[in-house]
Amino acid sequence: MNNNVIAISRFQGTIEWDKVKEDGVSMAFSRLGEGETYIDPTFSENFRKSRVAGIPSGAWHIFRAKSSTPEAQARTIVNTLKEAGFTNKDAFAFEVNNKVGSNKTATKNEMANNLYHLIQHIIDSDLPICTNNLYIKTNIDTWKNSVAWELHDDFFRKIKIWPEHWRTQPDSPDTLYPWGKGNWSFWEYSSHGTVNGINGNVLISKINPLL
Repeated sequence: MNNNVIAISRFQGTIEWDKVKEDGVSMAFSRLGEGETYIDPTFSENFRKSRVAGIPSGAWHIFRAKSSTPEAQARTIVNTLKEAGFTNKDAFAFEVNNKVGSNKTATKNEMANNLYHLIQHIIDSDLPICTNNLYIKTNIDTWKNSVAWELHDDFFRKIKIWPEHWRTQPDSPDTLYPWGKGNWSFWEYSSHGTVNGINGNVLISKINPLL
């Protein structure tokens, strides 16, 4: 295995998953969608085919703080994952950024409170999900400057952190709280990863060797 985790979506087009497997990718997260209404048209196929190829599977979904309620987003996520055959061995990540969409106008409190409620709805649902397989995938600047994480610090600390910090040096991302130094699970260090079987650039992450 090459210690790399990839996050893919419709932008990668048709993927040759057998070649991805041969390239040694450790885990593949397929984008489910955004907010309540948008479903990535490649999600079901990518999620299913990555599993068939023998690659541990995950899904990621872009959180929206204002354009749809946490309850509505949770219904979309749960229903889509059930249809895809999601199990308690699979992983799920909530992507949090404020670069596009309604999050640009959300307050820090709205970001924190609605993310908290969304995650709680997923945990409380009848989806066969293991809380140890839940991740917050977030842009470093967004989490530091646009999320009042301290409102729910004990809760967020229980969810694994997956920082997006596109750089090659030093060998770890900036520290994010409430997790503290060195407690990241995956680190998305580049948006220009190269993987056999996938055309174009790939979001690529390292696994924390110390966890």
